[in-house]
Amino acid sequence: MRGNLTLALLLGLALASTALAADDTDALIKQLKARSDTRSQGDLAYTPSMHERLAGWLPHLDPNDRLDAELLSNTRAFAEGDINAQVYMLYLREAHLKSAKRRLRLTELSAAAGHGPSMYEWATMLLTGDGQTRDVDKGIGMMRKGAEAGYAPAMNYLGEVLRLGHNHVPRDDAAAVAWFRKAAAAGSPWGMLRLGEAMSHGRGTATDKDGAKRQFEAARKAAEKGAEQGDVESMCALGYLLTDDGEQGLTADYDAGVKWTRKAAIAGHAYAMNLLAYLYHMGKGVEKNENEAIRWWQKAAEQKQVNALEWLARVYREGMGVPRDYGKTMKYYMEAAELGSAFSMNEVGYLYDAGLGVSVDYKKAMSWYIKAAAMNHAMGTSNVGMLHAYGKGRPRDVKEAM
Repeated sequence: MRGNLTLALLLGLALASTALAADDTDALIKQLKARSDTRSQGDLAYTPSMHERLAGWLPHLDPNDRLDAELLSNTRAFAEGDINAQVYMLYLREAHLKSAKRRLRLTELSAAAGHGPSMYEWATMLLTGDGQTRDVDKGIGMMRKGAEAGYAPAMNYLGEVLRLGHNHVPRDDAAAVAWFRKAAAAGSPWGMLRLGEAMSHGRGTATDKDGAKRQFEAARKAAEKGAEQGDVESMCALGYLLTDDGEQGLTADYDAGVKWTRKAAIAGHAYAMNLLAYLYHMGKGVEKNENEAIRWWQKAAEQKQVNALEWLARVYREGMGVPRDYGKTMKYYMEAAELGSAFSMNEVGYLYDAGLGVSVDYKKAMSWYIKAAAMNHAMGTSNVGMLHAYGKGRPRDVKEAM
């Protein structure tokens, strides 16, 4: 690591003046942004994601709180050119992240002040119940505010829940495309990628193969640039683009795709964990390894990543590398359903309908099918009709079945 760091140096930085006038905040944020754009030389890289979080926190750091004051002091020193201050600044940032109370306070304050990245993070915490009571309506509302403030990851999140029917938001392909289009215009590789997929398949927009190809090419270019700068979202997008078997008209590069996906997964990106698990499961770019696939799906599931939960349900349903276990299948589908996945709501209904992992219960089956149908899930709607038609759990009703 560059620089001979001593305890005296670190203490000296920590005890520096911490007062930050309001009109100095923008200047400091610009200095940090310049750092993230150029990336410092050395073992530690100051990435865009670090800049985003600190930019939101800075106005709300408490000079009377020791750790807050030290973080502010070392952040200023680093922004002003002291490369050695970076080490302690990053250490303090991690300390703030690991303190649930401190992280909640700073994130909520930053979100309330209109900071887009903090709105996104606060919304995610509300939607998953991270450190607080889960509140889906409030979480989606905050995510929408982040998107309306111009933060592309929030736009992509809304696009995803509308595309898939997640988080108790009914599926709406046209609305999903509208958000992906905005994210793409903001330079997001994920927005470009999802918009390209929608154009290619005519989902929520007119089929446009040429337009789709242009979006995929732009997404790859943007993802390559972002990944090289240390942006984790871009790393994951690039991994996705490079391992798609050429379905998007691009040349696949499995070695590079796995490399970038793994980097993003190790950095804690839940969807990248899910993607890496899938690559191990399929043996794409890596030797097929069901144990590694399950390990990464479990890591993603710990972050309440719905795709990973649904894959784990399938793993135990089909006995993919593990003994078949319908009890665990129900456990994972139920968790995904409670997180608002229409697909999993239907699957929970089916497990009650068929008596797999639980006793047959047509009333519960109907309840879950109705929830899936309300989310515009076609199979859920069909299954509601089937139970009415056969009079399962209630009198037979052909009119309702139709």
